[in-house]
Amino acid sequence: MTTNRRIASLLLASAAGLTALPAAANVIAPGAYHYSGSVGVNVTDEVIGSSITSRFFGYDTPGFYTFTFSFDVDTTGATFIPGGQSLGFDVAFSTDVYGVDASRISNFQASFGTRTWGLNDLVSYHFVSGGQTASIWFAPDVGNASALLFRGISGGDIFEVGAPVCFAPNDCALRSDIAFFYDDAFAESQAVSFSIRPLEQANPVPEPESLLLIGLGLAGLALRFRTSG
Repeated sequence: MTTNRRIASLLLASAAGLTALPAAANVIAPGAYHYSGSVGVNVTDEVIGSSITSRFFGYDTPGFYTFTFSFDVDTTGATFIPGGQSLGFDVAFSTDVYGVDASRISNFQASFGTRTWGLNDLVSYHFVSGGQTASIWFAPDVGNASALLFRGISGGDIFEVGAPVCFAPNDCALRSDIAFFYDDAFAESQAVSFSIRPLEQANPVPEPESLLLIGLGLAGLALRFRTSG
């Protein structure tokens, strides 16, 4: 999407009277995390619905569909944009925003209909004239989740999760909706569900005590089979 189209979308979103996101607190400390989530995509317009559903599902039926994604990320040394810093064109985020490049992301998977995307499909997202680029952007929210923004392109299929939305000049935030862009058609949704967990919780390693108990149990089973034989 060109800068002019992005600015136009920001102004349209502002004019629509969207409710601003709550003030955010940085709850994402530097470290390794696992993100996973889904976004409900409401494809209602007949023309847009036909364009998107035929491309991603193989039939021309508008309706409600689900986009899913998951990835691991290391937020150590992430790009930092403090709330209030001007990004040009009267655009500034009201909350802190962090960005990470592809080298800090692993196990990226995304799917929508018959299409899937991987880490190599992610493209850097450039914020207006601020010069900052990143593969995935975060706007930490209150609690154990955050707003996300990332974009991918593969085989002509372009997808985008999240969008910068301005409620007033210099009062912008990341809005975790999804928009698919294909031949200038798009679909949006407000049904978003995702979570963030420390990576060690997402992929737990058995504690030494647990390994000892498992070993004793296996030894007991082996002794029982030997004596019964």
